[in-house]
Amino acid sequence: MRAGQGDLLAGGVTTIGSPNVKPDDLVGFEAFEAAGDVIVRDHLYVTYDDECGDRPYGDYYLEQEFSHDPELRQTVAGVKVFTDGGVCNAPAFSVRYPDTVPQRLKDRGFVGNGDLYVTVGEVATVVGQVDAAGGITVIHAIGDLGIRVALDGLAQANDDRPFGNPQRIDHNSATTLLDEDELGLYGRLGIVPAIFPVPWANGCDPAVSDAWRAILPASVFDVIENSKALRETNPGMRISWHGDAPSVPGHPLQLLFTVVSGGAVNIDTGEVCYPEAWSGFYTVPAEEAIRMMTISAAAAMGIDDRVGSIEVGKVADLVILAADPLGPDLEVGFATNRPLVTMIDGRVVFCDG
Repeated sequence: MRAGQGDLLAGGVTTIGSPNVKPDDLVGFEAFEAAGDVIVRDHLYVTYDDECGDRPYGDYYLEQEFSHDPELRQTVAGVKVFTDGGVCNAPAFSVRYPDTVPQRLKDRGFVGNGDLYVTVGEVATVVGQVDAAGGITVIHAIGDLGIRVALDGLAQANDDRPFGNPQRIDHNSATTLLDEDELGLYGRLGIVPAIFPVPWANGCDPAVSDAWRAILPASVFDVIENSKALRETNPGMRISWHGDAPSVPGHPLQLLFTVVSGGAVNIDTGEVCYPEAWSGFYTVPAEEAIRMMTISAAAAMGIDDRVGSIEVGKVADLVILAADPLGPDLEVGFATNRPLVTMIDGRVVFCDG
């Protein structure tokens, strides 16, 4: 944990959310805190169902005392729910996976429409329970079927009892396949979607970037990780960034390089590339990308009143970069940029030289 925390600080990260925390994981986190080693502000989200859709831990998720107080260095802030596959099994789409999917992935579940784990009623119940206890539910939803279950479950929970805490959907990879009414639920329910602005892998390896054409249905590949319709349907809505380490390595600026340019950084060599397979991917301006990683990310965690921007009365977190990310050269501003100093609560916790 110490080494991982050191990498975060070197990457300019001051606050994280750790999802899918299983009982044994929680013991480790608590020991790390008891030893006085926690520096990065960490909000934990304990497991409801795991990445394979199984529920081996029963009501463990209800046995926690929830808080998303940013003054706490480490806290159990809520619960993680998986609606569909991704790491294990396959994301659930309304269109079928093509026959071109490699057999090893077919064996993992990349057949038919993928794997849907929970029902609308199940999501509504969990969200209602967690919200009533003061927690945030973080919902994993990649495919459009998974997203629909998440949105409908959230809507049902809010109808039963209006939310007292922020609720969140992570990934949101196929929102372009939703209709306007479904997209509008994000704004109506006050959801801050956390999107994953890279297509899941090191795109500088053609074998990786091109492989997604064989795995995803054509209608999905053309719109994957495209937040344009989501943004246009909900003008002014905050959209957050989230990472997916260790599945996708790289520090935040390297990962944001993709969302501002359509390019990628070879994590092994530091070289920049522009994969042809990604040429149609949706990009956002640098200013919006930075908001996604700062104030909007804080909003997704329910702590934007205390962190996420430099304002009087807020926690004194600060990162000094080697280059201006708002400059004209996106490679300099993001791909090869790096933090020189990271400060948390006004204290220097990382210094490059």
